[in-house]
Amino acid sequence: MYLSKLFSWILRMILIICIFITMGTTLSSAVTLKVNAPNLVKHVINKTAQESNNRDVQNGLALVQALGVEDALLEKLPKNIKLQTSMYHFYQFTDSYQKEGKLTAENLKLPNKNDQQKTVNDLVLKFANSKLDENKNEIAQGISYYKIFFYGVLVLYLLAILFVLLNKRIAFIPLLLASIGSYATIGYLASQLNTSLQTTIYSGIRISLDSGFSMSIILSIIISVIWFATAGLGKDHMLKKGKHAA
Repeated sequence: MYLSKLFSWILRMILIICIFITMGTTLSSAVTLKVNAPNLVKHVINKTAQESNNRDVQNGLALVQALGVEDALLEKLPKNIKLQTSMYHFYQFTDSYQKEGKLTAENLKLPNKNDQQKTVNDLVLKFANSKLDENKNEIAQGISYYKIFFYGVLVLYLLAILFVLLNKRIAFIPLLLASIGSYATIGYLASQLNTSLQTTIYSGIRISLDSGFSMSIILSIIISVIWFATAGLGKDHMLKKGKHAA
C-alpha cells in the first residue's frame, strides 16, 4: 500500500509540473502580425492625405511625391514590420493601453533607431490611434472581455492542478477546456482583428498563431489520457484492502 501511495504522489507531482508547462506554453505562444513596411507607409500617407480636410497637407504630400522624397524614404525602410505578442504580453499591453490611452512605439516594440524609423512610427501610430479613438467604447469593452477570458484560462489550469492534487479524475476537463478553449478563442480573435485591421488600416496585414498553441493542446491530451487511466490509484488499492479484510 505504501508503494502504491508513493507512486500515486510521484505521478501527481510529475503531471502537475506538466500542467504548469502546458499553461506556460499556452500563455507564452506567439501571435504574430506581419506587414510589408513600404506598402503600409505608402498606404497610410495616401489615406491620411485623402481623409484630411487640410488643403496644405494634401498639397504637401503632392509636392513630396513630385520631388521623389517619398520613394527615397520608402527605399530606406525595412522590408517587413513584424510584431509578436502572446496571451500574457497582450494582457500587459491592455493594461498599458488603458493607462496611456493610446498606442506607443514602446507598446508595439517598433524599431526606433534612426530618423526613417521614427518617421514611420509617427505616421503609423498617429493613423492607428486616430482609428482607435473612433471606436473607444468598443475597444474598452473588448479589453474587459479579454481580461475575463485571460483570468478564466488561469482558473481552469489551476483547477486542473487542484483536482490532480486531490486525486480527482475530472482534472482532465478543466485542463482540456483551458488549452483547446485558448486556441479556439485566440484563433477567433486573431481572425476578427485581422479583418478589422485590414479594413481600417491596410489590407496587407497578416496575423498568425504560433505552433505553441497546438503543442499545448497535444500536451493536455497526453496528460489527460495518462491521468484518466491512473487517477485514484492509491484509493483503489485501499478500497481493495478494506474488502479483503472484511
